[in-house]
Amino acid sequence: MKANSAVLLLGLECPPEVEEKFNEWYSEHIPVMLKFPGIKAASRYKITEANEKYPNYLAIYEFENQQALEEYETSPERAAALKHVSESWPEGIPYERRWRVTYRALKVWKK
Repeated sequence: MKANSAVLLLGLECPPEVEEKFNEWYSEHIPVMLKFPGIKAASRYKITEANEKYPNYLAIYEFENQQALEEYETSPERAAALKHVSESWPEGIPYERRWRVTYRALKVWKK
């Protein structure tokens, strides 16, 4: 990550009994998202300690800059990603997007 980059964060929740299928599907979805040239990286995380205040999954999409993130919102690639969700989401796999938020980097320190 570098200064002036931007991130899109998604907090997602799914029941433990369907996590395997949820994660399989999400692994297929990430390449669809990465087709947008302004996305530089994507990563997913699972919470280490269950806590009702926080969703059990976090997805982070890193954009080249704030402008790229804004362009993504109305891009054909985002439309394709949303279409992918609606057409390929496994039946019977509930999930909840608890939040979707974006941030712009102010300063980045590297070791």
